Amino acid sequence: MPARRHASLLAMISALHGATHLYWVLLPPLNTEIMDYFGLTLDRQITFVQTAFLVVYACSNLASGFLATRVAPRKLLALSPLLNGACVAAMYFLAPNQYWGLVGLHALGAAFGGFYHPVANLTLTSLFPHAKGKAIGIAGIGASVAFLVAPWSASALVHHAGWTWQHVMLLYGGAGMACGALAWFVLPAGALDHEEGLGALRPVAALPAATMRSVWLFVALCVFVIGGRELGSWGTTAITRQFLDKAFAGGEAPDAGFLLTMLFLPGLVIQPLAGLWSDKVDRERLVGVTLLGMALALYLLPRVDRAWIVVPFMLAGGSMQANVPVFEAMISDRTPLRVRGLVFGVLITLGIAIGSVGPYLVGWIADAGLNTTEAYAQAFTALAAMCLACGLGSVILKPAARRLGLTEAGVAAEAVAAPDRLAPEA
Repeated sequence: MPARRHASLLAMISALHGATHLYWVLLPPLNTEIMDYFGLTLDRQITFVQTAFLVVYACSNLASGFLATRVAPRKLLALSPLLNGACVAAMYFLAPNQYWGLVGLHALGAAFGGFYHPVANLTLTSLFPHAKGKAIGIAGIGASVAFLVAPWSASALVHHAGWTWQHVMLLYGGAGMACGALAWFVLPAGALDHEEGLGALRPVAALPAATMRSVWLFVALCVFVIGGRELGSWGTTAITRQFLDKAFAGGEAPDAGFLLTMLFLPGLVIQPLAGLWSDKVDRERLVGVTLLGMALALYLLPRVDRAWIVVPFMLAGGSMQANVPVFEAMISDRTPLRVRGLVFGVLITLGIAIGSVGPYLVGWIADAGLNTTEAYAQAFTALAAMCLACGLGSVILKPAARRLGLTEAGVAAEAVAAPDRLAPEA
């Protein structure tokens, strides 16, 4: 495939990544307005909306992983933001007594949003077999842009332009639908071989039982690591607005949308750089370092002065986003191409299922402490402890992979011995 075609496909996949994650951070900066609209009185009521979203998103990734080698990628990648955006736009029509409608629409959107990751990761790691980290990192720029723009702009539109939160949902829901429609026409409809891009991979034979047993044992270890990252990430976004309102109640509280934007700003640079770096050094070691960076940032976050509050937000976000391309490239190194989509689906499902506990957990800790500043500090400390444990635990990944026979050279040799067949789009 010509280099220009490679670049255009990577750009489109990056845009789809942004459309997928746009809806992860659109609601939290508006938590107070949404609580007022629906008459909610407890933090865990609004954080439950995010927990339900993450649980359904996790399960959807499992289904997407199964379909990744059975359905043409264009269909899954394009329909994901199209249908997810439709669900978000429908929130515009909710009445004040329809809190469960909000939960349901956000969860239904998550079911469609989960189509993206297993399919995109399979495509990228097969399209760029010698630069997996770099490709995943560049695709991550789209997500970083969405994480950067969505919370800040949502907050600005409501607090400075006089919009309601429903109008914000209508705007960004429509944007996702437009991105999905564009992808349908931009992504190639026909099958290409796995060195050329977006074909529908069909396994020609089952992998040996011993190989699959090793793959799943390694995935089980990796779930522990990705779970800490997801707990820290989504626990933080879920209570940032409430924490700021309480901690700085005596003066002007920092804008939650701005700080959530700063959380994701480093990803514009750090994702491609971390991915590129991981192609040259020990990926497992980088996974651990990034989790330790998250732990430090989350511990400091409720303990710094207002003038310095942006620093731990940027450190936490930079560490979290650096972890993503490194971790996903590491997984692709250890898994044969024919089961890679399914492995990504299972891993993301279990990791996010663990992470989905984060928003409700921190909401419960805050409510149990009567929503004082100290209670929010305890919540952030709990998240930091989880990231610390997972970062320290990551040291076992490389020796475990060796013991299980999942070396990068071995996986590559198996791909050569039993190549994948491609089927055209139906």
